[in-house]
Amino acid sequence: MIFSTDDKHELFDIVDKDDNVVGRATRGEVHRNKNLIHRSVGVAILNSRGEIFLQQRSVTKDTDPGLWTISCSGHVLAGDDYRVTAIRELKEELGLDLVHSFLYLPKKSSATFFGCSKSFFSISLSSQRNRRKKGWPSAGFLVSLTSGDREGPRLRDKPFPSPSPLGKRNYQKPARAEIILELVGKYLCHAPDETKMQMLYRIELSKEVGPLRRSDLNKNEIIQGKFFTQKELDKAIKKDKIRLSFMGKKALEKLGWNCDTSNSAIPIT
Repeated sequence: MIFSTDDKHELFDIVDKDDNVVGRATRGEVHRNKNLIHRSVGVAILNSRGEIFLQQRSVTKDTDPGLWTISCSGHVLAGDDYRVTAIRELKEELGLDLVHSFLYLPKKSSATFFGCSKSFFSISLSSQRNRRKKGWPSAGFLVSLTSGDREGPRLRDKPFPSPSPLGKRNYQKPARAEIILELVGKYLCHAPDETKMQMLYRIELSKEVGPLRRSDLNKNEIIQGKFFTQKELDKAIKKDKIRLSFMGKKALEKLGWNCDTSNSAIPIT
């Protein structure tokens, strides 16, 4: 018998069909009662060739063990919101550290920046105004796919301590690394074992960012992961090489991916 590595005592907000919070329940309770609608997120990751990353869930997961699903997914903890959960799950499952940091660097820096609007991340506008008044460069928001000792730009989670060493010198204009947590939509999903209010996002990885790394996948959550073209996905499903979970199938449909899902959501024994 395989024991689940998921914490059945995690606390989730219970919502109605309009996504209004009406109570709270544990992970174990929501998976035993389909009337308890709870929030979850999914993130679809596509590379510069238009391929989508899918993951095979660990056999120790309490739902859909061994099945394939969207790039990243997870439950929204009580009191959290969808966007925060998406960022947390990307870090926990795939090692993708989407950290929005206040940074400013001299012109010769090779760090990668991207412009960010308040519709995607929370931005302290008052802080930005204060920086401009003092003659400091405007803060850039760095999104990095680095983690641990992996190569890539180093992050700071707060401004450099003082503008005095840098003064009012010329600063490098932020280069655009096209990494945006883009909202696809929200929908109510009646899965076989639970009912979720699902918020779906997508990320398109540019060539500047580089590929996902297998070594960064959380082995407690994921057996393996792979980028698929539409043709490769159809072929893998038809040959029974992968089996999609119910939630994974729904997310792919929302993204406009067509799949022959005749063998989907068949439990792995």
